[in-house]
Amino acid sequence: MAVFMSRASLQGRYSALRAEPPIARAATLPAEVAERLRGAIGRRDIVDEDNKLPSEAELAQVYGVSRPVIREAMSLLKAEGLVIAHQGRGQFVNPAGSNVFRLEPNVESSEDLRELFEFLLSVEVPATRLAAERRDPQGLQAIQQAYARLYEVTNRGVGGAVAGDLADAGADAAPGGVGERRPGNEPADGADEDGEFHRAIVAASGNRYFMAFSDFLDARVRRMIRLARKNTRTRSAEWVWQVQQEHEAILRAIEAGDPDAASHAAAAHLNNAAARLALYQQDQG
Repeated sequence: MAVFMSRASLQGRYSALRAEPPIARAATLPAEVAERLRGAIGRRDIVDEDNKLPSEAELAQVYGVSRPVIREAMSLLKAEGLVIAHQGRGQFVNPAGSNVFRLEPNVESSEDLRELFEFLLSVEVPATRLAAERRDPQGLQAIQQAYARLYEVTNRGVGGAVAGDLADAGADAAPGGVGERRPGNEPADGADEDGEFHRAIVAASGNRYFMAFSDFLDARVRRMIRLARKNTRTRSAEWVWQVQQEHEAILRAIEAGDPDAASHAAAAHLNNAAARLALYQQDQG
């Protein structure tokens, strides 16, 4: 039977970790805790002879965070294959180790963002091309509905301030009434709807591997999407609608079944998103 380290022993082992500088690459508190857990597991600081890990309550006390934060951090490690759970017995280090691909974009690093967007181009652009080639009525409807939700939250977020200008530019098919001037509301985030739109496109590609990898990417780049949308919104309402026009260009190309236009629109959208995030970095610097 495994013998656990006492709580005092755990705290003693982690006293040195608490003195370490903050992890610059961490995007959230659970991600930071997960990073520290990886190190502690690698050194076997918190692993008993049976590869069993301390309980959530023990780890929460050690790190000074809530149990939900520990739970989310452990979920990240499980997704990587580093930690496995045995029903009724607890959580264990995977003896086979983890060789799962990891992606933790650092939105503060210009080089990291450049490489990330190069990578995203290699995934999103061909998936969008396939969507234009293969979309069936159900897949197309899902994309259109996701776009409509994205348009709605965007229009609410900017209060329709430049919707008339967008209509003058020729976007007469946008749902929700382009040109409608709504009272200004608290800006909506739109990141969830943005993600739904892109996931619907990937699903329409009909490629299971694109779909699975898109889900993986979505969980790790959502913060980046939020930052891009926030930076765009705070700079100019017209910029917000520029992003929406980029989304509409993708939609129209898929509706037309034009893979070349769809690829071009997807690449333009990602390149423009990279430029918008670069401006965010300048603002922060």
